[in-house]
Amino acid sequence: MIIADEIYPAHPNMYTIRGAQFRKTDGYLRAYDAVLALKDTEHLLGSHMPPIHGRENIRKIVIKYRDLVQYVHDQSVRHINKGYGTTDLMEAFNEVPEWLEMEPYNKEMYGTIAHNAAQQFTGYMGWFEGDPKDYKPTAKLESARRHVNLMGGRENILKEAQKSYKNGDYHWTAEILTYLIQVKRDDQDARLLKAAAYRSLGYQELNTTW
Repeated sequence: MIIADEIYPAHPNMYTIRGAQFRKTDGYLRAYDAVLALKDTEHLLGSHMPPIHGRENIRKIVIKYRDLVQYVHDQSVRHINKGYGTTDLMEAFNEVPEWLEMEPYNKEMYGTIAHNAAQQFTGYMGWFEGDPKDYKPTAKLESARRHVNLMGGRENILKEAQKSYKNGDYHWTAEILTYLIQVKRDDQDARLLKAAAYRSLGYQELNTTW
């Protein structure tokens, strides 16, 4: 049997950074159920995985993979109903629960549980997370200027960024330098340090997409 793209030896990816349409969970679940409905399947082929052989082995892998996809979806919706936004969901879902682990099929080498959870929000709810500040935000350039002023000016921010980079806090380094670059696009000190922070993050990243 061929299952196409719905299963592979990595965490499933419900969101693509290239901007593809929202990958709805129910389509994935129907594919898994179709495999499980065929009791005599001895070989399972897919577009992005080596063949899986043996009826019991196929059932074990597909059931656990299905449970993982269902878990991320259902718990994301549950938390959305509690008022969680995209960032809240990414903080709440940042690792696969122990009872759903099954290497290599749970490894976050392609999709990640945090990004899949956040995508459930945007897929179902759209971009507005409920805080009126986001409905008509301050213009990006003006906001950057005000942040730079509140943070003590360019030199103060650059000094803090250099410190955080040295301490290995690369995400924070990139975040605060963004304000400087928005205010002055050709600020080479800020640009080079932000690029170095991203490069360091890249060396540490297991996920091929990110």
